[in-house]
Order: sequence, then structure tokens, then C-alpha cells
Amino acid sequence: MLTHPELAQLAAYQKNCVKNHTRGTYVFNGRVDEIKPLLDQVCEQVFHTTPQKLSGVDRSHIARLGDEQECLLLDCHAGIDPDVLGAVSGLVTGGGALVLLLPNLNAQDPIWQQFNETLSIYPYDNSQIGTRFIQRFIAKLEKFSQACFIGADQVRVAAVESLPEREMAAAPFATKDQEVAVANIRRVLSGHRNRPLVLTSHRGRGKSAALGIASAQLLKQGRKRILVTGPNSTATRSLFKHAAKELEIEGSLKPFIEWEKGLIEFVALDELSSYPHEVDLVLVDEAAAIPTAILKNIVYIHSRVVFATTQHGYEGNGKGFQFRFIPYLDAQCAGWRSQFMNQAVRWNDGDALEAFISDTLLLDADIDELVDEKIDALEYREIARDELLHQEDLLRSIFSLLVNAHYRTSPHDLMQLMDGPNISVHVLMTNKKVIATALVAKEGEIDSALADEIYTAKRRIKGHILAQSLTAQCAVKNSAKLFYSRIIRIAVHPELKRKGVGSKLLNQIEEASSVDVLGASFGASTELVQFWLANGYLPVRLGFSKESSSGAHAALVIKAKSHLGQQVLNLAYNRFNENFLLQLGDIFSTIDSELACTLLAALQQNLAALNEDEIEQLRLYALERRNLEDGIAALLKCTVLILKNQIHVEGMNIEQKRLLLEKFLQHRKSSELAQGFKLKGKQDV
Repeated sequence: MLTHPELAQLAAYQKNCVKNHTRGTYVFNGRVDEIKPLLDQVCEQVFHTTPQKLSGVDRSHIARLGDEQECLLLDCHAGIDPDVLGAVSGLVTGGGALVLLLPNLNAQDPIWQQFNETLSIYPYDNSQIGTRFIQRFIAKLEKFSQACFIGADQVRVAAVESLPEREMAAAPFATKDQEVAVANIRRVLSGHRNRPLVLTSHRGRGKSAALGIASAQLLKQGRKRILVTGPNSTATRSLFKHAAKELEIEGSLKPFIEWEKGLIEFVALDELSSYPHEVDLVLVDEAAAIPTAILKNIVYIHSRVVFATTQHGYEGNGKGFQFRFIPYLDAQCAGWRSQFMNQAVRWNDGDALEAFISDTLLLDADIDELVDEKIDALEYREIARDELLHQEDLLRSIFSLLVNAHYRTSPHDLMQLMDGPNISVHVLMTNKKVIATALVAKEGEIDSALADEIYTAKRRIKGHILAQSLTAQCAVKNSAKLFYSRIIRIAVHPELKRKGVGSKLLNQIEEASSVDVLGASFGASTELVQFWLANGYLPVRLGFSKESSSGAHAALVIKAKSHLGQQVLNLAYNRFNENFLLQLGDIFSTIDSELACTLLAALQQNLAALNEDEIEQLRLYALERRNLEDGIAALLKCTVLILKNQIHVEGMNIEQKRLLLEKFLQHRKSSELAQGFKLKGKQDV
């Protein structure tokens, strides 16, 4: 049991946290029966409350971002999910406490290996899954000087450094930064059109609250309709909570507020472009977790928009947002404005727990600066993953590139990078700096019985995306038995993009591999598809529905490396050839037409040339002596031949090709085409 002096020290520690408006951190380590009596003492005599207990592996807690708790207990006796750790730590308010329950502080203990269920994948068992993430986590934890450690045989009470008093703001604002943000949001409606506002900050700075307060104030001014969008409605819960509070009405579980003659309404990303009413303002929360193409479309359709994004967070990373979306605003929206919100809302600046979480989960990983680095003498390496544990700078360099390249990179990806049993890490370096990296997953080599069950749709297994898709969706029997390498992520330093660096890395991976098939699965965009096509990969499937993570259809591209691999490629590619043209008028009638043009041009199933009668039908139509409907067959065939580059039309640009595809292959209405291509009407179409 804890002694009176030890309890007095812990109480003094927590009292200082309250004074500084920072969070206390308590690490209880040991068997449950050993630490429960100690925890009960601390709850009764230090916290004077019983903390809410959460599981360290329950990912539903991630959805609670925006909630606030004075004291939380994260039970890690069943394991630690890095995303959960990051999200839960952000719920604790200044003056409160985060309690971590750990089985022990020995990363070599086999108990830690049995917790890696999220990384398990056929045919590996838990004993083959690494513990590098846990080793690094425990090493960081033991160096965390402002955390208290409590176990059956040790108690270490930390000292708390004094911090300056917080600068307070007048109600309803939590900080001066938030007050300025609300004024800037309101100014978007009173200023010039097409000048978006971008709010950025670290977590816990009150961006969502600022959006909610501003929305409510605009309704009070007589504005009628404010739309809110984001990765999902749960991500906007804090916004609606603060809007309801400002309007002095009872909050609702539904993301919708109606007040007098105005409303604030959540609209899903895929429904925003077809919203039927006039809109005063569009608020985009957690914009870093949204694909850049969707953000661009929002700017294109709506003239008054506010984007809020977390620069270092768990919903998506603002670094990629900064490199991909901000240049677009610079080019398209002269006079757009930005604000960085620095002051934390829930805790004081200098909070030690925030610094620990950022460092441990690499939320603060920044890309290396390049100074005259040469790209003509690059060194290729496959990284031994123990290097990631022992070389922090190397780990940070690789992870920062992955964060920048993909908007949904999360702390859990850090664990997969370090410990995934089927993962290999590849880099290109110059002057000892990592300028490109790729994660590659081993797949396939599935035994005959399981492969047959996958083929007949009786079984699905985690992680084998290429092998499973080719077997189950593309219906290439026995393809799951082959050996695959799937490029999960490929990332290039933003200053070296479009200089062939990514292709060089891909070529090195191909040369070093001894598999049947290489491939990738990704949210399809024109740019990404063109990259893979340029490197000799062929499309074999396009997912029928959009991914929730990317807002795009998942494309599957592959490249054969063996005779058996070529047989699989030929079958899958030919089937995609046969299906895609027909699918454009049905399941893919709404996909981006530039993407469709790119995929169609990559298909090698050539059509017969136009015959004399078809040419005559086209001539009469061009002279306006035939209706479009009377020559539809010839027009359709001509469209396909143009898009497959079997007919070259001098001066035809991509916009004109898109118009042909949308009209004749996707069967879109003339009124829809006129609006989308900014034409005056049916005659112009």
C-alpha cells in the first residue's frame, strides 16, 4: 500500500497541475490484483473521484474527439492501440489526470506480443509480430520526467514546473485565438467571394468550437443556411454542441440545428455538390482527413468556404494538406486568408502530456530540409526494422514522408511500420537523407483449401488485398496461391516530386523482388493512375463503391514478374477490358470523367475502324442534317475510338474528351453537362 508521505507527494503533484492548468500523468504498472489497491487509494485521496475507465484497444473511443473529461483511466492490460492512446489523451482537460494501467514496463515480456491482434495476418501468429513500437513507447515513457510511476515495488513522483498564467478571453471564447477565429469566419460572409479562410492548429485549440460559435452568431444576424461537412458527422459533434450552447438551445444527437428562420446542417461530402438549396456558408471541419480532389471541388462549387484542419492530429495530418491543397488555393483563390490557432483551449501552453504524446506518436514529425541534394546519385536500401527502433532520426524521416504523402496516416500506421510481420521498408537516400520511401506487403502463397474458399466467397482474410481481389472479385481461380508484393504506400519528398524519384524507387523494388506479381490498391485519381500506368502497371479492377477513407473508387493495378503472374494478369486485365466500357453507363456513370478517360485509354481492346456508313452518319450529324439520336451508334463508336486514341482529332483537349465521355458513355443529361462544363444550354452541349 502507498504510505502517507507518498500520497501527500502525489496530492501535491496534482495540486500543481491544477494550478498550472496542465494534465497529470500516472502510470500504474503490474498485475491487476497488485495495482488495484494502490489505484483505489489514489482515486480516493488524490483525485477524489473514480476516473472513467476505457480500454486501450477499443477504437470506438477515437470517435469521442471533441469530448472533455477531467480524469480518465486507459487500461492497457489487453494492449495499446496508438490511435486510441492519442485520442483519449486529448480528452483530458487541464487540471485533470490521465491514468495508464500497464501490465509491466518490460517490453521483452511475452505478454506484450499477445496483444498485437491488429497486426496479425495470415499465416503469421502473434509470436512473429514485432514489439518495437512497445519497446520505443516504454523507453519514451520511462524518460517522461513529469509522469508519476506507481507499482507494487516502486513509486516515483514527478515534479511539476511552474508555468505562466493563461491569457483569458471574454465569454463565449476560451482563448484570444478563438475570438479572432470567429471574427475571421464571419468576415468570409461579408468580404469578397472566392476568398476561403483556412484555420489550422494542433489538437485542442478550439477550431471546431470556433466554427460552432460563428455559425450561431451568423444565424442571429439573419443568415439562413450554413452547411457543415467533414469526414463524417461524428467529427463535427463539437461544432454543433458549441453552436447549440451559443444559441441557448438544447443540443441534439443529430447534426442539425434549426433556429428561427435559419439552420445549420451537416451534409455528407458526396452529397455536397448536389445540395438543392442556396447556401450562405460552407464549413469544412477536419479538412486534412479529406482527399484534395474533394476539397478542390468544394472551392469550385461554393464561393464562401471555411476550412479547419489539424496540423498534428489523429483524424488526418495537416502537413499533407499544406503541401497539396494550399498551392491550389494560391493559384485559384487570390486573397484567401489563413489563421494559425496556437493557444490550447483545454490545457495551458507547455503541457507535458501533450509534448509526450506528440513525440511518442510522431505527431510532430517534420520533413527534412533539402539543400542542393543531388538526385542523380541515389542510394537504394531496404531498411532492417530494428534500425527504426535504434535510429530515431531515420524513423522520423521515413514517417514524416508517409504523413505528407497520405492524408489518413495515423499513429497506428507507425506501429504497422515498425512491427507489421509482412511489411518491408524501402528508401532512396542522398547525403544520408531519406528523400523517398515505400512500404511493401508480402501477400499470397495461400494454401489450396483456403484459396478455394476465397474463390467461392466463403472466406475473406485480412491484409491480402491483391491475392483476395484477383481471386474473389476478378474470378481468377488459384491466383491466391501466387506470391505477391503490394506497394502499400510510396512517398517522395515534396520538393522532389515529378522528377522521377518515385519511379526510381519503384524500379529498385521491382529489381530486388522475386515474386509472381507486384501491385497496388489505392483511391483512384487521374494523377495516381497515370503514375502507375507510366511504370508499366495495368488496371484490373475498379471498386464499385467509394472508399470512406479516400472518397474515391479503389483501383487495383498489377505487373507480372513470372510466367504464372503473366497468366493471372492476362485473365484479369482482359476481363476489365470487357467490362469497363459497359460499366461506364451503369455503376460508373458518376465517376470523374477525366479518370475514366485515363483508364479507357489504357485498355488495349481495339475496336474496328469506322466504316463508310458510320462516317457518313457522322458527316450528316456534323452538318446538322441528322439528330443526335438518329446517329447515336456511330457517335458512340467514334467516341470510344477517340478516347482509346485510335482516332486522333487535331486540337481536341481533355475537356472536350470528358464531354464526349459523359454524354455518350456515362449517359448524363444535357442540362447536367451544361452546368458542369459551364455551357449556356443544350445547344452548346
